Amino acid sequence: MSTIDKFNENVMHTYGRYPVVMETGKDRQCVDENGKTYIDFGSGIGTNSLGYCNDKWVEAVCSQAKKIQHTSNYYYTAVQAEFAEKLCNATGYSKVFFGNSGAEANECAIKIARKYSFDKYGKGRHNIITLKNSFHGRTLCTLSATGQDVFHNYFFPFVEGFINVEANNINDLKDKLDDTVCAVMLEYVQGEGGVIALEQDFVDAVFKLCGEHDVLVIADEVQTGVGRTGKFLAGEYFGKKADITTLAKGLAGGKILFKHALRNAILPVITYVGPLLAYTVTGSFVVEKIFTIPGLGGEFISAINGRDYTLIMGTTIFLATLIILMNVVVDIVYKIVDPRIKLK
Repeated sequence: MSTIDKFNENVMHTYGRYPVVMETGKDRQCVDENGKTYIDFGSGIGTNSLGYCNDKWVEAVCSQAKKIQHTSNYYYTAVQAEFAEKLCNATGYSKVFFGNSGAEANECAIKIARKYSFDKYGKGRHNIITLKNSFHGRTLCTLSATGQDVFHNYFFPFVEGFINVEANNINDLKDKLDDTVCAVMLEYVQGEGGVIALEQDFVDAVFKLCGEHDVLVIADEVQTGVGRTGKFLAGEYFGKKADITTLAKGLAGGKILFKHALRNAILPVITYVGPLLAYTVTGSFVVEKIFTIPGLGGEFISAINGRDYTLIMGTTIFLATLIILMNVVVDIVYKIVDPRIKLK
């Protein structure tokens, strides 16, 4: 019996899977049971932040598994305390809560918002506004929060207390944000809704109206958080910090450290700086002549005026060699900075 047949015989059918059995993976590539290699542009649906089987990630997981794999919430662990500190420092939040999934994180955010409102205002202020075409998880509560009818089949009755508004429609938001609302839950980029980013004016309006009504803003960054948009949180692009932000997916794939982001970001800088060093010597010809600074530039200009062709040719060859040398150095530095680049 094939792997696919065995899987379908014993596992509930909840996803439309491709007929591919993945067996191994390394960095951005994975290999199926037939030896065919694939490039995973989806990063395991946003989970493998550092690619497949990153050496440091594997080392950290194996090391921790050899120490202790689990304790109940009645006890403390150093690794959890250290990770919480790193998350607080990276996001600017004062506290974190650890769960098991993005849906659980969103349910926790919903409970926090409702408890905040209940403690301050009492009953009757429990509704949460979410956006149409949003997606917040597959538990019964987060499916209820999700603003897509396609997910609202079969599982009736759904959890009450969720109101949908049109994304980027400020008037619709104003009409529905009344005294029964305790929070507005949004995705800065709607993933399941078509990878659609919210407009800055709409995000500004959400935060302004919520501030005026003492309504919490919940940012669902399960898909966009942990560096997937180039910043640790997508909300940074909008200049906003929600009252509550939920993270998952890439958080389990390893924290994206500065050194990993720097390697990708610095490549254009290396490309520019290499030849720039050579051009600096070239440009010094004029500077040396104007300010009467002794150097190669002055000698080159003097050679031109005196028609010293030997010196002219020698200087030109020297500068050409310098430019070629700097381009070679740039190529070597590419390999050192980015291990994906191979020198042949």
